[in-house]
Amino acid sequence: MKDHGEFSHRPYFTRWEGWQAAIRAVGYEPVGRPAGSDHHNWKEQPVHEWREYGDNWDEQRQKALERDNYTCQTPGCEWAQEAHREEFRRGLHVHHIRPLSAFGMDESEVNFVLANRLDNLVTVCIEHHHLWERASPLRLDMR
Repeated sequence: MKDHGEFSHRPYFTRWEGWQAAIRAVGYEPVGRPAGSDHHNWKEQPVHEWREYGDNWDEQRQKALERDNYTCQTPGCEWAQEAHREEFRRGLHVHHIRPLSAFGMDESEVNFVLANRLDNLVTVCIEHHHLWERASPLRLDMR
């Protein structure tokens, strides 16, 4: 896309959270990667479909943003909150290092107090959030 396409990869992340999701949105299944339960990251109910992050989410999210100085924590990335808002029309993401699914079987059983602890949250940009999702439950090497 970057070298030969009319658009960069950014619109696909802004509107659909990535190329794979854009392909599915038009009714096709992406080629070359296992889908559904055959995929290594498959979950019965994906975390991103959960609507609730707990009563303490807004407060903990804000604390994570402040702790991380409103900057993506992916090594080498320099996206800051204002530039990210201008480019993607939304603020930086706050990612759960250990996914919510590790804290309960479904939304009604998640222990949000544990899931939303600051040591389980990290500030990331929209472009790198998928990397953190793939690394979960590990924290990317910050050296």
